[in-house]
Amino acid sequence: MYWQVYMHKASISAEIMLTALLSKIKENLVTDHLSEGMSYFILNQESINKVNITDEILLNFVKLDDTDIWTLVKSVITSHDIFMSYLAKGLLERQLLKVEIKNFLPEGDEIDKIRLKCVNLLGFSQNEANLIIRGGTLEMSTYNQSFDEIFVNSREKALIPLSEVLDLHHFSQNRLRYFISKPKELS
Repeated sequence: MYWQVYMHKASISAEIMLTALLSKIKENLVTDHLSEGMSYFILNQESINKVNITDEILLNFVKLDDTDIWTLVKSVITSHDIFMSYLAKGLLERQLLKVEIKNFLPEGDEIDKIRLKCVNLLGFSQNEANLIIRGGTLEMSTYNQSFDEIFVNSREKALIPLSEVLDLHHFSQNRLRYFISKPKELS
């Protein structure tokens, strides 16, 4: 089920769009409509160390919730920046990027051609096109027995490892897929 939920094309697309939007907001220092917790992370991102998490960082993190994100997205939907407006509108109206999942690694020039098309047709800068037109890998193992063994309750009320009940070879194989994200207008 993990693959179907967390590696779903819509999840991948929304994550790429939201990450790109937050990057652009940070770049432009758009501070209108930011909650206290959100403004802390937008304005202090350079000084936040992922290795050394301080009490101040934690206190500001717990102030965040999904409402802060949606308020921020809604506030830039009418932005004069066409890229931010495009991403915000897409997230709010579920007009997400197209994600193509492939069994083979896309060639670098394939992604470059799509980015160039994006710049020419949609009017985004090269940097903006780089934020949303991305290639990546998806790796998933359905079941990792050594990481999180599942136990079955027997009729005798004993817990038996699932690996003793079923052949889990098929479930424990790693699956590697590749993806490209791009605006649907370029398809």
